[in-house]
Amino acid sequence: MIFDMTFSRAFPAIVLVTLLSLTISGTSLEVSITRGGTARIPCPFGEGTPEATPQNIFWYYSAESGSQEILTLFEGNVTIDVAYADSAALEEDNSTLSLKKLTVKDEGTYRCDVGTERQTPVYQTNNTLKVYGLAPNTSPAILQCSQRPLNSSTCMLTGHGPTNLTCELPNVYPKTNFSLGWYHEGRGPLGSPLSITEAREDGTFDLRTNIEVSETGTWTCKASYLSVEGKEETTSSISFSLQDKLGNNSHFVRNSQGFASGTHRI
Repeated sequence: MIFDMTFSRAFPAIVLVTLLSLTISGTSLEVSITRGGTARIPCPFGEGTPEATPQNIFWYYSAESGSQEILTLFEGNVTIDVAYADSAALEEDNSTLSLKKLTVKDEGTYRCDVGTERQTPVYQTNNTLKVYGLAPNTSPAILQCSQRPLNSSTCMLTGHGPTNLTCELPNVYPKTNFSLGWYHEGRGPLGSPLSITEAREDGTFDLRTNIEVSETGTWTCKASYLSVEGKEETTSSISFSLQDKLGNNSHFVRNSQGFASGTHRI
């Protein structure tokens, strides 16, 4: 009889502890943004909790070294970590974390923990933030075209012999599915070497390719990279002509348009 009484008192306590540790996991979402932009990361607690209005909200950034607290809403008071003081805020009835001036180093997993007034249950969701270095429709830059008049859409270069052309695509991220190459009158890529710089302080990197040209006509630099809208293909072109000893220019008649830019998304 004594044994029965001890068991009946202990068993409810075990059930109580189990209820307090209950966690409801929300749907994980992926949010994509271009470097420098503002991301809005949702924490749709009303969909998973019996009470739509939470008492406490905790936002964390999950890194390999552990979780870093970003922002806390506790009993009506908002506290923001000093590292996020100029970038983090709550929006839309506190169900969204807003982060502005993002860099690629902000990419990762953001966790939202929610507790109601009774702290039962706890709602948790993990969202993935992906940051892209380049905006859609970003064309590569041909350095020899950088001095052309601002009101001119034509880039033309006259040489007295073989001339080196340089094409750059700065601030690329992520470091996957990218290319940069030269074409001549639609033929290519022509095997020009591609150099990749070490990562910048903000985590992006630059692409550069050089080619020595001696044939007249239109030389096109074609870039491909990933953006928030998928894979991008953009181009920039330069019309190259040779000048003989008498000062006469020799160039391809088809190239009267000269400089051209274009975009194609796959």
